[in-house]
Amino acid sequence: NFTELTLVTWAQSVFDKPELENSPAYSEKFLATISRGWTNLSANDQNTIRNLLGAKRCIPTKFGMKLPDHAYFQTVNLFRDLPVINFQNQKGVSEKFLAYLGHVELQIVFDRLISQGSWDHMQLVKYLASVELKPIEKERLKITPIWPRERLENEDSIVDANGTVKPTRSVKRFVATDLYAPLVELRDLGLPIIEWKGVWKSNTKDAKFLLDMGLRVHPPLETILVLASPPSQMQLRSKALHYFLEKFKEKYSTEYNNTLITYAFLPCANKQDYATPSECFADPACQVMGYRVLHQDLRSRARDLGIREHPHRDQLIAKLSKEPPSNLVKAKEIFEYLASQQGEFNSSDWVTLGRLNFIPVASDKSQPNYIIHINPSSCYFRGQDDSYADFFPHVHFGDRANQFLRSCGVKPEPSPTEFAQLLVRSSYEFLNNINNNVEKYFNILRMIATNLNTIKQNTKLYNEMKRSPILL
Repeated sequence: NFTELTLVTWAQSVFDKPELENSPAYSEKFLATISRGWTNLSANDQNTIRNLLGAKRCIPTKFGMKLPDHAYFQTVNLFRDLPVINFQNQKGVSEKFLAYLGHVELQIVFDRLISQGSWDHMQLVKYLASVELKPIEKERLKITPIWPRERLENEDSIVDANGTVKPTRSVKRFVATDLYAPLVELRDLGLPIIEWKGVWKSNTKDAKFLLDMGLRVHPPLETILVLASPPSQMQLRSKALHYFLEKFKEKYSTEYNNTLITYAFLPCANKQDYATPSECFADPACQVMGYRVLHQDLRSRARDLGIREHPHRDQLIAKLSKEPPSNLVKAKEIFEYLASQQGEFNSSDWVTLGRLNFIPVASDKSQPNYIIHINPSSCYFRGQDDSYADFFPHVHFGDRANQFLRSCGVKPEPSPTEFAQLLVRSSYEFLNNINNNVEKYFNILRMIATNLNTIKQNTKLYNEMKRSPILL
């Protein structure tokens, strides 16, 4: 009885024949036979055949018979002297089978990539994308400057006598991570684009290989923010900001931290002014205090970008302390704005504000434009009776602004103790100022008398009252 000869057994019987290494035609027929039955073999049988042929110069190439891992597919045109497979019937032996037998070690490729620059990088991509690379080979490819950048217009070129623009320098090559895919939106940002022939399609084997090598399809966060910030040209800033906002959710939101951004990439209400996310605010009302406000076109994105509506209460207090209003008109605007923020201040803040010299008042009636700043506990709201105005600073900035000042500690009128101090200090001047209105003067004395027990607690003041001509 005869049993069917297995493909592995048959291959083993042919293995030692000299024709396998000496005759391209014989070797091609042998390989074609195994190729036809390759997919039906078990993994163990496939491995057995690979081990048998791995040490045999059984692959016909244009430079003679080569070991399987020293031969290149015909699609590889990296260098003219590469041993490219040369079968009479190119479709007789599958590339999948040949690839399993082994591919050329990349040392020769690396050596030539470094030593010469006349090779076609497009062919290199096709080759590298078609073979199974070892991890160490991939890592080496990632750090090897292989890929040319698109030339900028007239870059490194001269115009000859015929008007033809010709390059004057050899091609400069980069690692993949320094270059970007040939996409219009990236080219418009002035980013270094890999030189590419034909249409870029990210789902092709060639494109996937380059992406695996680190070719970028969008700029890192820091890069796009640099492009969107001065001193970049206005047109480029606008394009970069548009790209950043368009890709924010998809590409940048997880990495973006508004508190750590130091690039002033956000245009403010004044388009000539740019700010970081922590330097500007969304609500234009705070502009009255000199804060920068996000441009109105971007306010809908304020939450995404981590931009506060208003400054923090600590910032408001610090600003008021450092830059108190310079005139009464400005003070009214600022106090009205601060009234809208009252809900943000805590009890400690009100104590601080009560001691802060930020309320502008005229220092002298003869010099109304000469402003000094006093604290809330040193002035009072102006009422219908202004006869005390020359002795006690009175203010009135409108109902809304006064609401804020009242919370800070400005009182409706002086206290009995303060009236007592006034009479001790200048009773004659006060009586004269109220046009010797005895009834009004008596009213103040009655107020002092009613609160005398409280006033007595200030021993020094009470003793001065005894010695001073304060009674009529």
